[in-house]
Amino acid sequence: MIIENLTSRDTHPQQGIVVSQINLDQEEQQFNDLYRYVNGQWQSLTEQQRFTQVRWSLDGQSVFATRHKQSLPELWNVTLDGQQTRLWQGSYGWIIGDMALFPTGEIYSSIKVSWLTPQSEYRPTEYLQQWVRFWFDDALRLEAAKQLQQERIRQVKKHWLKASKHDAFPVCVNQLNAALSRFTDKIETCTTTQDLLSLEATTTKTLYRLACYASQYGDFTRSERGYSNDIVNRFLDQGNYLAYGLAATA
Repeated sequence: MIIENLTSRDTHPQQGIVVSQINLDQEEQQFNDLYRYVNGQWQSLTEQQRFTQVRWSLDGQSVFATRHKQSLPELWNVTLDGQQTRLWQGSYGWIIGDMALFPTGEIYSSIKVSWLTPQSEYRPTEYLQQWVRFWFDDALRLEAAKQLQQERIRQVKKHWLKASKHDAFPVCVNQLNAALSRFTDKIETCTTTQDLLSLEATTTKTLYRLACYASQYGDFTRSERGYSNDIVNRFLDQGNYLAYGLAATA
């Protein structure tokens, strides 16, 4: 059996390799099926399905796979003997991206909302007027950027601390509060947007370190310019691009 035209693959230290491969039947209909490499051979886990992404479970006794059926995104669990259980179904117009399975067992995935409308030249002119009013004024643009960072601090504190209370994300609360307090204090000392961007980069590295420790991920280095090889960097890249798209439609 020749394995090619892969859309996803993952490895497990004990169970080996699992892939999702594009197949065509006799009527040239396209499917995405899952295969596991075991004992020197490829074993089929599914037949005539459309699972585009696949990730091993932590114990290696099953895999998690995603697909879109009638424009609805779905997450499935497939055991090594081929039993399939649907775990989740999203809403119409959602496009599910790459998955990340954390050591704590949680599954994260990026979601693109395809029904968001693009920018329109027919929007009320006051939208552009309000944007231009601060964008071309250095002082007002810096103040707007500071407000965005302050809101970011509030959101990080709210959601990270909430997750830590339920042991879903056991971040060190003292270190998190200390990092965010330093960020808050130094924001007011920034006199240019470049100062603020540099401060944000330093704080973000601290947040990455706390997140890695809380999730037991291990060493992590943020890739540059979208050249990502590991699952976490790809997940962050997709989140960034989704944020850019949301900002463009605001």
